[in-house]
Amino acid sequence: MANMRKSRIKSTEPAAKLAALLESPAYWEKFEREMAQAAEERAARRKDTVLHLRVNSRVLARLKEKAAAGGMRYQTFIAQILAHAAGK
Repeated sequence: MANMRKSRIKSTEPAAKLAALLESPAYWEKFEREMAQAAEERAARRKDTVLHLRVNSRVLARLKEKAAAGGMRYQTFIAQILAHAAGK
């Protein structure tokens, strides 16, 4: 009987509280609102259009330097600049 652990009877109070919460219509209404809001936020961040543009090589080099200094890829940096200019 070496290393036998004593089992403890745990309170059922937390489980009862959880069950009551899950049965509450207010909980599910809040849950649905939060899930819808999260879906809208994901859709707003989704990049769904490709943009091709020509820029001066010196301008691009400078953008790449600034992006590297900020620890990000230059495409991400340019996308952030465009989003900011668009008022997002």
